[in-house]
Amino acid sequence: MERIIRSFISVDVEDDKLLDVFQTLQRKLVETGNVFKLVERANMHITLRFLGNIPESLVKRVMKGLEELKFKQFRMEFKGLGVFPSRSYVRVVWVGVGEGVDELRDIHVQLNGILGRLGFKSERFSPHLTLARVKAVRNRAELVRLLQEYDGVSFGSMDVSSVRLKRSTLTPRGPVYDTIMEVKPRP
Repeated sequence: MERIIRSFISVDVEDDKLLDVFQTLQRKLVETGNVFKLVERANMHITLRFLGNIPESLVKRVMKGLEELKFKQFRMEFKGLGVFPSRSYVRVVWVGVGEGVDELRDIHVQLNGILGRLGFKSERFSPHLTLARVKAVRNRAELVRLLQEYDGVSFGSMDVSSVRLKRSTLTPRGPVYDTIMEVKPRP
């Protein structure tokens, strides 16, 4: 029987200064009195496409398709704090993207085309980095106050110099991500 691999395509964040800022934001979230499952420092990324649980043979075809991906290195700014799906029903807290959003969207459009030929449905894209998943809202007013405080605030920038196909292994302590393939900039 063919092995199934839970996978996604991402831009990983490895800049220590940015990661420190994100962990400070996570602490501030916890201080609001709400209950969160925080994203581990080593797992912070922007998901370009979630592929889900797919057969290894399809992962290999995705890898072949990713060889077509074309992008130049670009600067990406992390800006603003937001939530999905809404402030009245918060499930996810995220950091948004300012500068670099157009380049991310271009990569996503290319991925929709590449993956569409492999049978994946086209997806909409809202560039963000997930900081936390909400387990229980106990103080909505404090959470909303924090969101307003950081609305439009720039948290820093990084150079995007690769797109990665990742494997996600679910464990009792949380997901472990491994890079299957890395795509470097090509104009």
